[in-house]
Amino acid sequence: MGKSRKMKERYYFFLNPYPDCAFSKCPKCDHATKIKKLPLTIAIKKRKMILNLNKTCRFCQSCELLIARKKEIEQILSADFDKKISEKDYFIMGTTEKLAYIEGAILIGDDTFFDNVYLFKNVWNFAPNRPRWMWNGK
Repeated sequence: MGKSRKMKERYYFFLNPYPDCAFSKCPKCDHATKIKKLPLTIAIKKRKMILNLNKTCRFCQSCELLIARKKEIEQILSADFDKKISEKDYFIMGTTEKLAYIEGAILIGDDTFFDNVYLFKNVWNFAPNRPRWMWNGK
């Protein structure tokens, strides 16, 4: 019987569905966000596979909030799989240690997988902070 292991957690996550909103300020605390590039760990549902995508995201250090653009991720995944990928086809579960990603040490089913992957603490949703007249009544 394999030993039970608790997955490590790091960061809160927001998949930004708004193509015209960069969230240069944190939607939770209003501090300026920084750029952070790291491997996102993504489960592709129908193919029953997990992959890592080295992606530039917005990051609020004080909230530990990582913000990735949905449209960019779906464009990359669609190109990789030669078909349109939508949010129902994948799940961004966390991040991978950068060094393990660079060395290619992440193998599913290998014990090192659990040592190098961090699940998100929680997934948050936000609406852009815009003046009411910009919403066009929506």
